[in-house]
Amino acid sequence: MDDKEQQNSSVEVRIYGKSYRLKSDEDTEYVKQIAEYIDARMREIGTPAMPPLSVAVLAAIHITDELFKVRNEHISFTSELAERERKLEERLSEALNIEME
Repeated sequence: MDDKEQQNSSVEVRIYGKSYRLKSDEDTEYVKQIAEYIDARMREIGTPAMPPLSVAVLAAIHITDELFKVRNEHISFTSELAERERKLEERLSEALNIEME
């Protein structure tokens, strides 16, 4: 599938018992995975007595919590990596200066 076709793709998904036709620039399988994930989270959270909108809001809160935690982990990891890189550069610079003398 070329880029033009990919941009115009749509896929039908089922989330919490309701069908949706989604258009996306993303790969169809990727869109299906996202929909399956949302459906699974809603089913974990929801009960038959709960209104679907309430279930969707609670699922959105849980998914957003996951996203924020992963973002924070990424930021921490990136900062730690930058600090390690800085220390390695210092050591390398010191080692090269010592050898040059």
